[in-house]
Amino acid sequence: MMPSSAVSAPASLPRPQLLLYAAASGCAVANLYYIQPLMLLLAQSLGTGLHHIGTVATVLQLAYAAGLLLLLPLADIVDKKRLLAALWISNGAGAVLAANAGSLSQLLLASLVIGASAISAQVLIPLASQQAAPEQRGRVVGCILSGMLSGILLSRSIAGTLATHGGWQAVYWLAAGVDVLLLLFVLPRIPSSCGSTNTAYPALLASLWRLWRLQPLLRAACLCGAASFAAVSALWSALAWLLAQAPYHYASGEVGLFGLASVAGILATPHLGRWADRRGSRQLVTLGAGLALAAFALLVWGTMLPALIAALLLLDVGGRAALLGNQLRALALDAQARSRLNTLFMASYFLGGALGTRLGASLAPRFGWMGIAAFGLCATLLIWRVNRRLPA
Repeated sequence: MMPSSAVSAPASLPRPQLLLYAAASGCAVANLYYIQPLMLLLAQSLGTGLHHIGTVATVLQLAYAAGLLLLLPLADIVDKKRLLAALWISNGAGAVLAANAGSLSQLLLASLVIGASAISAQVLIPLASQQAAPEQRGRVVGCILSGMLSGILLSRSIAGTLATHGGWQAVYWLAAGVDVLLLLFVLPRIPSSCGSTNTAYPALLASLWRLWRLQPLLRAACLCGAASFAAVSALWSALAWLLAQAPYHYASGEVGLFGLASVAGILATPHLGRWADRRGSRQLVTLGAGLALAAFALLVWGTMLPALIAALLLLDVGGRAALLGNQLRALALDAQARSRLNTLFMASYFLGGALGTRLGASLAPRFGWMGIAAFGLCATLLIWRVNRRLPA
């Protein structure tokens, strides 16, 4: 076993450095969402159908999942600072390629690079957890998750506004410029470290299965995280269709305003982290499940606007609580394998989200608000049941 680096000592993580980590995480995850408001412009510019551009968005997500499984485990065997440098350089190169794309195939290739290299936030979370004192970890991870959520929320608005005035290429040039800023101003403030293990890369990938098999608490955290994101994704994938029906008849611009409910999660996440520090991850997951149950119960009256808004606000906070609690539970299992534990957790989390998205799109036309509410209640009750059986 290689010696632990200095950053593994349980010392306090300075607030300016934590804020840098949070900002860098938001910039990283934004790369997955810039394309959403650009899809019509891209289809018109490249002379292709909107469904083909939808394929590009799917490739981004699949490449991100591949990066989690194939690249993120490297953080346990190499210097995280060097890994982050490689990811940000690759991401910037992908953004430049996208800005110069003249065909769908070039944009697809660029999206593969962008998606796979957008995982730097998942490198920073275990790093910050490693640097933080044990009693500080919930707040630290919560702050970084707030940065990620801010990146998701702001990326769509920034991309839409910038594309309107400067064309869709300007969005990708901005993304490349952000990567340069990360390299110049954030990277020098990240401590160098040795890997936590000297395992060869093929054996490291094989160890993912061993961790999964030998850690029942990891499997429980992954199941709860996946079920939570599935429930949230089912609602958001169905929302545009449901709001286009009676009694709302909302257009896409009006539907987009409901995304502001994410502000509740952004504001609440640091406080949820402090809750976890005081009461533990199990209590935080219980809180998240309770809020989600209340949200989906309100969704039964989704045709009433106050009930719908309240449900979205409760679900956003509850979903963040479930994500944070389960992620903290996974990261705490083995200090020498935090990046691999995060790999398995996030891969499961996004798999649950993909499943929920598909189910939501299928349930809404058939069963309306009641179908989404029933699925969300079932998924949340599963979380509640699994969480109650786990040790405090």
